[in-house]
Amino acid sequence: MNKRLSLSAAFCGIALTVLGLSGCGTYFRIVGKESKTFTSKEISILERTTQAIRFDYGYDDSLDIDYVYSYPDAQKDIRNNEKKFFAALDDTDTETLISFYEKVYEVYQKTVIWEKLAESGRKWIRYTYISKYLLPGIDTYTGILERAVLSRDPGYSGKIGERKAAVRESVLRGLENQEYKRELEEAVWLQRMRK
Repeated sequence: MNKRLSLSAAFCGIALTVLGLSGCGTYFRIVGKESKTFTSKEISILERTTQAIRFDYGYDDSLDIDYVYSYPDAQKDIRNNEKKFFAALDDTDTETLISFYEKVYEVYQKTVIWEKLAESGRKWIRYTYISKYLLPGIDTYTGILERAVLSRDPGYSGKIGERKAAVRESVLRGLENQEYKRELEEAVWLQRMRK
């Protein structure tokens, strides 16, 4: 009886670990923690575009941050897959695409800020996790998405700098209103980032 119970517990533990590591939505339904950043329509765009370039996405509830990551071999064929990325956006109207881009840019900025917080706080494990695993994927993804937006709406290039600054400031205000206020106030790099 004990052997059967321990095998069942082990199986459940392994299943939850596999679901969690795979970024599977089932994990979030089981555990109850999920991102509130993207709407269902935007998640559909995220799914199509990440699959097109052999990336995937997930959510880290300990940092309250969404992330995009690439599979190990995805980077070597990124230029060819970029065409598939653009094609995956064909049925997305321009206004939705720009709105989605700004949310993705918000995620990117949040990741950059978390990295800087970890570095300035000398939290090296968190810093390494963010800089090596979370930031590269979202950086690449945001760059490709930005090119897609500018290709679709060249007029947006005149506004993009202003919109990026507004999104960055919004992310900083959001974090200041949370439990990270003291860390942000002490961060020397924050004043430079706002300029």
